[in-house]
Amino acid sequence: MATRMPRTDISLYMLIDWATVGNCITACRNRLEPDLSNRLVDLRKICVDETSIYKGHKYITVVYDMERNRVIWISK
Repeated sequence: MATRMPRTDISLYMLIDWATVGNCITACRNRLEPDLSNRLVDLRKICVDETSIYKGHKYITVVYDMERNRVIWISK
């Protein structure tokens, strides 16, 4: 749910505080990938793409590892 819904909606649905939702997301990310610098190890071929996320002028930049087929970095 956290990837598709705002924190406030999740907190109402799960009957928890909205700050707890953020703490759960942080704890999950730390368990899955505790050291974010591992993404940059043996990085040789990348793809950089700028994609529109809303109509108008809202864009995100995505850096992608072409050899391992995974996203390295995303930012507005």
